Amino acid sequence: MAAKSFFAQNNVEVDYKSIAEEKNREELVKKYGRLAVPTIIIGDRVILGFIQNKDEIKKLLGS
Repeated sequence: MAAKSFFAQNNVEVDYKSIAEEKNREELVKKYGRLAVPTIIIGDRVILGFIQNKDEIKKLLGS
């Protein structure tokens, strides 16, 4: 929820995919080799987890 709040507060358009849906879980594992929540993709950068990577996310977004 922290990631969703952060993106909403910073007016970042996000494409959310729920891992409750099997096709989304399978896609995540196939593309990135593991299932981690949240998996955040900014450009070609894949970030696993939000809190511990918040500074990097801000930098990538230019915030």
